[in-house]
Amino acid sequence: MSKLIELECLRKKSIMEEFSQYLMNCYKMSPAKVKFCINMVRKFHNYVGKPYAYIKQDDIRNYLFALREHERLKDSSIDIHLVAIKKFYQYLLSRGEVSEIPLEGLKISDLKREFQQKMDNVFMPIKGWVKALQDAQEDPNACMVVVTAVGAVFCTGEDAKSILLLLEKMHNNNYDLPPNY
Repeated sequence: MSKLIELECLRKKSIMEEFSQYLMNCYKMSPAKVKFCINMVRKFHNYVGKPYAYIKQDDIRNYLFALREHERLKDSSIDIHLVAIKKFYQYLLSRGEVSEIPLEGLKISDLKREFQQKMDNVFMPIKGWVKALQDAQEDPNACMVVVTAVGAVFCTGEDAKSILLLLEKMHNNNYDLPPNY
């Protein structure tokens, strides 16, 4: 597939020049708007890193999520990116460069819902931790919070050995220990 990418890079300049003409003639866009649209399409293709014909709806969806999540773009700005990408694929379809437009049926409202679900999946566990910590703080019988998890990337931020040494020291010096120690 790397040869396809190399060939596509050679053709990109002429395709973008022709796409510019297409936008000015078919959509009566000003040169400034055309340049803006071309830049959005280039940014998208640089992000995806695939030849035009191999791009799928999931590639576009992931790009739009990245714009929202990493660049903090608002829905209206994401919608403009989506329109630019769609116009580019309409152009490619008219030239016979692609057999379908990969974003057919993709709606910004669906993306908003999906993005919100992704964010809920990230923040719901955090909200649960905050609630548990608040409950522990308010409970006069709580004197320690133990966090456990499974997975290679979980980290408590403390060295378990040093915690054990501290507990042993507390026990040897008859400090108040948590119940059931």
